[in-house]
Amino acid sequence: MGAFDEKHITRAIERLPTMGTREIRDLRDRAERQELGSLLDACERELALRPIELSAVDAEAHARMADEVNDLDLVDTIAVAFSKVKPPNEEELQFLQWVAVNPGGTYQEALKVRGKGDVGLLIGHLVYDRFGCFRRFVIDGQDLSSILLVKERSGPSVSYRLKAEAREGLQRAGVLASQP
Repeated sequence: MGAFDEKHITRAIERLPTMGTREIRDLRDRAERQELGSLLDACERELALRPIELSAVDAEAHARMADEVNDLDLVDTIAVAFSKVKPPNEEELQFLQWVAVNPGGTYQEALKVRGKGDVGLLIGHLVYDRFGCFRRFVIDGQDLSSILLVKERSGPSVSYRLKAEAREGLQRAGVLASQP
């Protein structure tokens, strides 16, 4: 049995979520050279799922997050992600509370509330910073914030509203006030 027998391939596939992005690329290249289709496919899937480069340390942290929410539905995952795993910072809290009471609020309105020009970055980090929690809910080709937000382009601007699951999960997390 060599380094690429079925047992080793299976173990390598199981380790992918905890590996750094660079290491996965190297493993993918080796799998391609060795014509190991299942390992190559698993590496491609893992790389496609990641929003940006992850170090091994970050990948392990996100894998631990995934363990926290392993058997939860999206609403409970959101609740745990924004409470136990990583409570929102002040900027995130301000945006989430604003969008909750201003469904359909525009990017320009969010800029005024935020007072800075990096609203898109803030929105992206809502899920990215908790990626391990949300990785199984990511849909190919969808930006990460679409797990929480509906974004509609009308005219020159984008408007935002929380998805129903996000509103309920954030209420359970204590981030948003419960609806009467």
